[in-house]
Amino acid sequence: MPERLTLDEFIVATMVSQGPIDPALTVKNFRELRMHLSRAAELHDPDLTLDDEIPLALALAITHDATDLEGFRA
Repeated sequence: MPERLTLDEFIVATMVSQGPIDPALTVKNFRELRMHLSRAAELHDPDLTLDDEIPLALALAITHDATDLEGFRA
């Protein structure tokens, strides 16, 4: 894993590591992950986009926050 990557690259790497699944489900999951990560990224930096290259540690922190936010929403 590189030291810096975009959140979109992080999403793709995570999904690929999970192995093959139904393409329709992949698109649905990708869109949902982007939405949650976008919201969580705003907590860290309102100007941060999913295309900005960030440190891996920040991508993991944003992913953790996105998971927390999704849990609160349910």
